[in-house]
Amino acid sequence: MEAELITRECKPIVSAVLIGGGTPSILSEAQLVKLFKTIYDNFSISKEAEITFEVEPHKISDEKIKVLKEYKVNRINIGIQTFSDYVLKPLMLRRHNSQEALEHINKCKQFDKLNVDIIYGYPGQEPGDLYCDIEKVLDLDIPSVTFYQLWTKNKTRLKKRIEKYRDLMLPSIEDNILMRILIKKTMEQNGYSENLASWYFKDDRYMYKLQDMKWQNHPLIGIGISSYGYLNNTVYVTGSDFPEWSASYNSNVIRKLEGYFKSINSGQIPVSKAKHLNAEDALRRAVVLGIKRAEGVSLDDLRRKYNENPYLLFGSALDFLLRNGLIEERDGKICLTYTGFLFDDEVSKSFFKGQE
Repeated sequence: MEAELITRECKPIVSAVLIGGGTPSILSEAQLVKLFKTIYDNFSISKEAEITFEVEPHKISDEKIKVLKEYKVNRINIGIQTFSDYVLKPLMLRRHNSQEALEHINKCKQFDKLNVDIIYGYPGQEPGDLYCDIEKVLDLDIPSVTFYQLWTKNKTRLKKRIEKYRDLMLPSIEDNILMRILIKKTMEQNGYSENLASWYFKDDRYMYKLQDMKWQNHPLIGIGISSYGYLNNTVYVTGSDFPEWSASYNSNVIRKLEGYFKSINSGQIPVSKAKHLNAEDALRRAVVLGIKRAEGVSLDDLRRKYNENPYLLFGSALDFLLRNGLIEERDGKICLTYTGFLFDDEVSKSFFKGQE
């Protein structure tokens, strides 16, 4: 129903689709068919569209794969996190084990694009543990890999779980940097390129099109509770963010869902938060996202689109990053350096100082 509300005025042409979070893989085959029919009925999906489906390893059957193939899914993302069994279930609360992960990776190689997510920086992890995960990825000849550093928020279930492992310390800042270097050096030595910050591809055929488009500031339509979008210089969240964990977590979630469906049933698009970006904020977003691409962001394109000079608005941030070797200007583009890729999140934060 939300898709119908959004597209009632027109049927947008879509060149990339993400059915994300891993959660969709718990749907039955019949539910998946209904989901895809809704997408195809309400959007004009281009012939060359990239259609990504994210899965949890224990929830993807041969029957579900058949449905995905029927509806032209051509990219699968699997949330492996790690191949270490002593971390997967006890700490990360994942329902799969390493053997199941291996089986499902091989099963999903029939799709044009396959990506796996690996997390590093969890309690007790040392660089050698991460290297074992990297070696496994290389042995499996996976064409696309994303590496995420573990971040936790207070009062979340994961945070509380980690606190139980008091004998396992989170890696130090120095160890996290060392692991980031280990990832970059090992992956590039084995023929992968970091064309998007934290994303490694064997070649351009496996580029994550939707992420690349997002970082080029293309419009993004978000559908479903807690999804987000970007249209006409407006950032928005659909539905409501789930609350932090508490003793009444389930009842809080139920209230959020009730509000979401109430909006839809009354014919309203369930946008819970939205912010229209002024010219400076829109340019800031374009710079912050654009420099996460290996080829960087074009200064001429920025001036032409936003009618502003980035050096006039963000001169202090750009000067600091240039002097410290985190960015460089190359062929009229602002690009991350090798060191900049290691600290891409910190580079992004430089453009928001004074905005808190």
